[in-house]
Amino acid sequence: MNNMKKTLLLLMAVMLIRFVMAQPRINTPFKTSAYKKEMQAALLDITPNKNYAELGEKVELAVTIVVTDEEGNPAKLDYRPEDPATAPWFVQNWKIVEGGGTLQSNPRSGNDYFAILTAPEKMPPGKCVIVEVTMHALDKNYPETILRATIYLESHENVFFVNCPFLDIHHEKWVINENATTPLSNVPIPGTGPANNAAATDARQKAALERIQLAQAQKKAAAMNFNLDAAMANCKAVYSPEEKTTAITLMGGVHEMVNGSKKATPNNFMIVLSVPGRSMDRYIIKNKQNISVAVTLPMMNTACGCNDDPAWKAERDKNGEKGPTCNGGYIQIDQLVFGKDGYITGYFKANLESQSAHAETYYMDIEGKFRAKVVN
Repeated sequence: MNNMKKTLLLLMAVMLIRFVMAQPRINTPFKTSAYKKEMQAALLDITPNKNYAELGEKVELAVTIVVTDEEGNPAKLDYRPEDPATAPWFVQNWKIVEGGGTLQSNPRSGNDYFAILTAPEKMPPGKCVIVEVTMHALDKNYPETILRATIYLESHENVFFVNCPFLDIHHEKWVINENATTPLSNVPIPGTGPANNAAATDARQKAALERIQLAQAQKKAAAMNFNLDAAMANCKAVYSPEEKTTAITLMGGVHEMVNGSKKATPNNFMIVLSVPGRSMDRYIIKNKQNISVAVTLPMMNTACGCNDDPAWKAERDKNGEKGPTCNGGYIQIDQLVFGKDGYITGYFKANLESQSAHAETYYMDIEGKFRAKVVN
């Protein structure tokens, strides 16, 4: 009988913890007097806004506490008592135990419950960062407690962070998992098997002709400084001499995280950036018409974008017309190498604008880093 009771209590505890883990954080201060009794059985934790981070990415960390109200309903709150002096614990001494990076908190705030972790720029051996904070007991009835949280690290060449509540996109992380293609010269052509009948012989002859045509096309492309293999990549950059513009196209199909949690949802997307000329620089969106960012979501039949030009704006002002209300942003080009094996790398951050079928204006925030093959 006792064993049955223990099993039942354990099951109830596990169900309570699972329920609590699914609760949203409440980040408003709470009255210590109202919760002090319940806090004797509280669950303290470090709650990050994301459990996986890219190298160099920032992660928000907050000490949280789970309490129950008078009706026994659990809730997760930021550990922000209205009067820290009467609270059971005082938060102090944030530090990184393993993995590197930097940690910033505010010990002068009176209750150091919040910190920002900047992940290291290079991958540590354990591929994670472990953060620790001390809960110093102010009440003898409460134990001194050390809390730890683990942030797992990832490194992608092409990764983007997107938020657009109107489209039900909530702090998603989009990843292009590879930036390689099979060289066209290595693509197998059907019909190259044994010539044991007339059909096979015909197929072999067609395959031989296709390889000759492919070789001729590659030779012409090379003469024009045009890399056909790069043109087949998911991430590529093309320069237009007529427009004096470099267009960077980034195509992927994995929405890897939502609200900081792993999802790996397949959903095609295409991001197109454009910058003037062929040089490394920081380009401000809405400064020239060929400085732009656009996002297309084929499966959702929608697209968002932002660009402008001072000449356009002057014309609109003259005619009393309104222009784009997106806030713009910037595109940073860190590396731009032309040639057969060249790449363009960089970072961008932008606020985009679109309209629904009912003429409702909505906005998308996106930022990310990229590495694309240069086609020409």
